[in-house]
Amino acid sequence: MKNKSIYILSVLLSLFLISCEDDECYRPWNCYDDEPDGATMDIKVTINDENPSVKVIIYDGVYENDNVREELTLTSSNDEIYLPDGQYSATALYKRGKDSVLAIDGGRVSITHWSCEDSTGVEEECYKVRASTLNLRL
Repeated sequence: MKNKSIYILSVLLSLFLISCEDDECYRPWNCYDDEPDGATMDIKVTINDENPSVKVIIYDGVYENDNVREELTLTSSNDEIYLPDGQYSATALYKRGKDSVLAIDGGRVSITHWSCEDSTGVEEECYKVRASTLNLRL
């Protein structure tokens, strides 16, 4: 049964690829007409009885460079921050009994120019936006 499903999926994919013309121009779903100055990066932390709030520090570049951009105190396990194009790292400080635990993660906000020309000579262009999620959960 598994081989039959793979075969059917392969046939359908082949038909889809054959039906697409090479000179068509498909606009990416995450594209914007005007160049954005940044994007929203999601932040995930652990909120529990021992840590009802968590201090999060956002750094420009790598954590080791200690270039602090912003400090936040989160009381929700999901939050977000708007950041310009660039590389970022973040820390979250937790308590675990008598110990402290530091969670570290990094990510990127990426804004790139995209364009293509369709078969009629019409140029389609926009700005693609991607943003990582900072996973600072325990």
